[in-house]
Amino acid sequence: MLEETSQPPKRRGPKPESSLKRRAGKKQDIIEVTAKMMQTYGYNGVTLKSLASEMNVTEPALYHYFNSKQDLLFEIVQMTIDDVLEKITGLVQQDIPCAVKLQKVLLLFSNEIIEKMPMFTTYFQDSGELSKERASPIKVKERQLLQKIADVITQGIESGEFQNNADPLVTTFALVGASAWVYRWYNPTGRIPPDQLSKQIASIGLNGCLTDKGRKKLES
Repeated sequence: MLEETSQPPKRRGPKPESSLKRRAGKKQDIIEVTAKMMQTYGYNGVTLKSLASEMNVTEPALYHYFNSKQDLLFEIVQMTIDDVLEKITGLVQQDIPCAVKLQKVLLLFSNEIIEKMPMFTTYFQDSGELSKERASPIKVKERQLLQKIADVITQGIESGEFQNNADPLVTTFALVGASAWVYRWYNPTGRIPPDQLSKQIASIGLNGCLTDKGRKKLES
């Protein structure tokens, strides 16, 4: 029997807070490695077994964080759209001319794709593998993103900064599509640095929209 003055045994191992941080870091590692593998092999070319082998862990270790490959894909797609939607939302809420706002949106979108190429590649090429239930909230967020950009174009038309010869949503699809296609052909180690590429894409897109007033706003 323990005496009343005996102290309880000391806790061994990391504190719960430290353990949670390590688990969060491990989860992020799994997501990033999965995105890189899916970028190369596609969703159907990656298995939890091959992922475990790549990470030098056991399959049961992966199940501690994700129940299935579908869970992993959903996490990648959801993280990607949530991140870019949050950043674009912050931009479009700024009190600046629409021409400048659209330029910033296009630069941001291109930069995000270039900097997080594996995540966006998986998003664009494999999000169609999501179940209908999981794809539904993603599509809602995609529509929100496109509408926010279309609203900027609508406001720019009303202010005289953008031409009014195209539907704002059609223009949005064209601009976003041009930026998104970067994941298929751009080599970050090639002759064009990422920041220069983003500026070129934004410039090409804007030139098709701006009026003289819009150009002056952009230059000032």
